[in-house]
Amino acid sequence: MSFLILSGATRIRTPASLNHRVYADRLGVEYLFDTTPGPLHTALDQKLAAVRRALPSHEWVFWIDDDAFVTDLQVDIRSFADDDADLVLCASPVNPEGGWTFVSFGQFLIRRTPAMFHLLDAVLATDLEQVRAWWDPEQYGIFTNTDQDALVYQLACEEAPWAEGWRRLEWQAFNSRPYHYHQRLDEHVLCHFVVPGSPSKMELIREFAVRMGTTTALVDPELLEPYATFIANSDLAELLGPPRAQSRMPVGGDARAASRESPPPPWWRRVRGRGHMGR
Repeated sequence: MSFLILSGATRIRTPASLNHRVYADRLGVEYLFDTTPGPLHTALDQKLAAVRRALPSHEWVFWIDDDAFVTDLQVDIRSFADDDADLVLCASPVNPEGGWTFVSFGQFLIRRTPAMFHLLDAVLATDLEQVRAWWDPEQYGIFTNTDQDALVYQLACEEAPWAEGWRRLEWQAFNSRPYHYHQRLDEHVLCHFVVPGSPSKMELIREFAVRMGTTTALVDPELLEPYATFIANSDLAELLGPPRAQSRMPVGGDARAASRESPPPPWWRRVRGRGHMGR
């Protein structure tokens, strides 16, 4: 099975691509972070454009947003691919404010079929004002005014060629949030940093990394060793930051003590020794 883990954006704003690459290499599958310029109506269209470009050459694509991280590296995301479905998504959890969405379009599995190409094109062409007028919050939850709502609108079309070809899993499959974690990264498969009223994405990720006692790529420092040269010569170095101590903070423990920096591992010293390209 030709399988691609795919992410992307119009710019690099988190270290998620390092997390994705470590995970893809462990699975032995391809990974691509797509920043290819193109004619977009909104920045969110980069996702649909990237999937549309990648799908012709892969039987399955797993899209993962650039603010989502795999936290249990032992779980094979391919195990969620469904022989009877061309699109596999998760429902959203109920957030601390009581909000929820029908599905999350932040990560999903999609199979190369004619129906899925038609669906991607239909979502791109959808008028969100028409979706807003149609939207039923009791049935579909929060209206986010994004491509996610356009997707829900199209999935609800009973006469469409994709009507019977998609599956919605519970959020626990691969759509957890940082507030679901207590002590260990492997408590859930994937963490999507979508929290209402939260600070910036990187602040949220840094706080979570400190709480879990790991890097902001949400993998242990030694797993980043093979990528040290790339990190040193990219914007990821500043986003990654010095590795934190690897001891986990006990529940109810001292966050300040847990966040103290330990002596950096060899790969981080090499990163800082090389400096940042262009600086």
